[in-house]
Amino acid sequence: MKASIFFVITTIFWGLNYHWGKDLMQEVSAYEGAFWRYSIAVTVLTLLAIRNLPSLQTIKDNWVGILKIGGFGLVGFNFFFFKGMEATTAINASLIVGLNPAITLLLSSLILSTKIQLRQVIGMCIALLGVLYLLFQGQLSALLNLELNSGDGLILLACIFFALHHVWVKKYTNPSITNPQLSLLAALACFIIFCLIILTQLIFMPDHGMFISLGTYSGTFWSSAVGIGALGTGLAYWFWYQGIDIAGAAKAAVFVNIVPLSAAIFYVIKGSQLEPYHWISGLVIVGGILVMQLGSQYFSEKTT
Repeated sequence: MKASIFFVITTIFWGLNYHWGKDLMQEVSAYEGAFWRYSIAVTVLTLLAIRNLPSLQTIKDNWVGILKIGGFGLVGFNFFFFKGMEATTAINASLIVGLNPAITLLLSSLILSTKIQLRQVIGMCIALLGVLYLLFQGQLSALLNLELNSGDGLILLACIFFALHHVWVKKYTNPSITNPQLSLLAALACFIIFCLIILTQLIFMPDHGMFISLGTYSGTFWSSAVGIGALGTGLAYWFWYQGIDIAGAAKAAVFVNIVPLSAAIFYVIKGSQLEPYHWISGLVIVGGILVMQLGSQYFSEKTT
């Protein structure tokens, strides 16, 4: 019961991330959005892990995995996530990222030689059809003419990077580092790289506009930054790992399907209207993922 509560809280926060991310993109660039997200997230994760912080030896022994997970997987995910949120809706983004378990399983097969069962292939195909239906808004003419919303395409790229992040977490988890420590260090690596990118832009492109209007950011911006950083990243990861330690990743994977539902509920609460293609594509995607997860050996191991 306790693990289920942790998973539900996490997925609610993840669903809200799409709304918080959309709000951030109204006032800052993708780089600055990622900066605020991970500066707050690293602070929260550090406070939560204060009694079990990783040693320098732990970092030295695991630097390759940390760099791949945080420096490539999370950086790529956040860049395309924030760029995508500039041009698409929160509900579209959440439904597309719902394809993440299927992409993760496919990349795991390619990178880690994980065996894929026929049932999982069928589930992935069903979920992909749901995503295609969403991307083209249920319009066959748009599919035939390849009229794809650029924001949706960027979110799909973000989903691929996040799947790589999952696969590398699986690959580089070992007895010398705990999952919370790996999560903290990956978030820190992501934060440092975005800081370096921002610093480079400030030096060579001082008119780019980042941080210039810092004193004029709205209350909505700051509440969204704290929401996506503290709740949607820091606390969400902490709750997720706590739940996995109690119940295992197999049970956790099923709860990922709450994310699009959470995003949709808040989408409606904020006054927007769901279109029929949202409902249809959402049901198809969730159905495909559920079929894929039945009997899945991959999700029986600790991944996030």
